Amino acid sequence: MIKLQDILNEQEFKAKSKETGRVVVFKSKENMEKAFKAGTAEPLDKKKMSGKDDKVKGQDMFAKDIEKKKPMKSVRKDTISRRHEDTKETLDDLRDEYQEAKEMGDREEMDKIGRMHNLYKNHAIAQELTLDVIETQGDFNIDKLKEVVTGGPEKTSHKDFEKAISEISDLIAEMKTDKESYDKSEVKKLRNLIEHLKSVRDIQKWVKEDNEESDRDDQMFQPTDIRDVKENTMKLKSLLKETKVWERKFGEPLPTLNSVMEKHQQNQLNESPISVLKPARVEKKSIVYGYITLQPYYNQIRKTWKELKSLLDRIDYVAIDFDDRNESLKAVTDLPGWRDPFIREPMIKSFRNFTKFVNNPKNMKEPERVQNAIKKNIRQSALPKWIQLTNLYKQYLKFNNKKISSVFPETKGKKIGQKRIGDFGGFTLTEDVHKLFTNQSGFTQTNMRDAFEQMDWLIKNRYKKMIVQGPRD
Repeated sequence: MIKLQDILNEQEFKAKSKETGRVVVFKSKENMEKAFKAGTAEPLDKKKMSGKDDKVKGQDMFAKDIEKKKPMKSVRKDTISRRHEDTKETLDDLRDEYQEAKEMGDREEMDKIGRMHNLYKNHAIAQELTLDVIETQGDFNIDKLKEVVTGGPEKTSHKDFEKAISEISDLIAEMKTDKESYDKSEVKKLRNLIEHLKSVRDIQKWVKEDNEESDRDDQMFQPTDIRDVKENTMKLKSLLKETKVWERKFGEPLPTLNSVMEKHQQNQLNESPISVLKPARVEKKSIVYGYITLQPYYNQIRKTWKELKSLLDRIDYVAIDFDDRNESLKAVTDLPGWRDPFIREPMIKSFRNFTKFVNNPKNMKEPERVQNAIKKNIRQSALPKWIQLTNLYKQYLKFNNKKISSVFPETKGKKIGQKRIGDFGGFTLTEDVHKLFTNQSGFTQTNMRDAFEQMDWLIKNRYKKMIVQGPRD
């Protein structure tokens, strides 16, 4: 009798929703019959209910195979909770990225990060509402919904979103069968969940377009001027010679533009900054996905800085008359020392003032002495060299702002995959020169030589080879 009672308690009352055509599970037989009377649901098999049997000979031949369809694996509540915590961390990271883009004045990047933040914000709310639904209504018959809120909002398919929305619509229909006692606030919450799922689905399109645009930006730009065409043709010829693309073995494919550019980039960096283990190395308590080295990017910044410093060191300040040593020369004069009193404005402004001053003799009391002290090649090269240095730093930042999951595929969907490359040491390495190289005011590094000496030590020791390692599942 006890066993029989358990079986009766576990019995499911199933019917077909007239609105969506999906199978709806009712909590009791009474609720199911109310749905029949209200016209919102109908029996799964009308023919069996009416006693009619129009079965065609042989129609059940493959019935067993259809019934054996593998059921969807149900997602646990605690899994959704963990993913919700990961989503909140992603939102924090996106807020930091937005602030950095704002500080650099990169409006385009701010817009992209803003859309990504909006995507994850709606996803986080959908996760919270789903947890509430499970708490109040149970988690039966919402398997697709649980799957959608657990997965990544960037890659969930349009079809999966529609299925999840359909499950919620069915749940609302079931609740409304009891017109007198159903909780209107719960229905409102469910409709709110539908709206957030739709928002995630719609914003996803913009995010995908942003990612596609970024991929295009990484490729060579199309010239718009005939001079650009000639210049780029010459560059391409030198690249072809440099990379020796025509020296290929029998059977190897012909080179493409992307492959040539990739090889050129590798030659510039000397070594790849990313080393991916395929497959990842599983240890006792952790998984090692690969390694990161900042050396290739840092070497270019270091080399360009030395070239700029060498250029400025050739200026004979002693030969310049005191009357001509105005504010336009002060910041550049003290460039090797970086004394605080002189760093009141972005360095790009100081270099522009310097270039303007030394190339305009009218503003000088003794122009010949100044021009003899500051040779023509220095006057013409100082500002472009500084711009080159800051552009290299931008490339460095772009590399460090990449998500770990974008370069280590096996970390996708994991907490470590949400981190940025710079979190492993890249941001800390250049902390003392960040404001300087992003042309911000208020730079207070006492001595530039000391800053690079510190970075040289860190790159050889602490950040020589950074391990990308996460906990085992």
